[in-house]
Amino acid sequence: MTHIRPTANERKSYTVKEAAKIAGFGVVAMYKGIREGTVPHIKMGRRIMIPRTALDRWLDTAGGGFDSGDAPNR
Repeated sequence: MTHIRPTANERKSYTVKEAAKIAGFGVVAMYKGIREGTVPHIKMGRRIMIPRTALDRWLDTAGGGFDSGDAPNR
């Protein structure tokens, strides 16, 4: 039996460590966001997974939805 592992672009979800690396955050910060309910996640038993589409949407809308070039001056 051959096991085919999907590439990162094909995967539907990431571990907390993988999502933290993609998002540019530390793992501790990701777990804090999960505990506080600000990071989208799925929990099955003790395993926590971050859906790819939810992570992308969360990152796109963080900070009020401004792109780096569109942020107002403060």
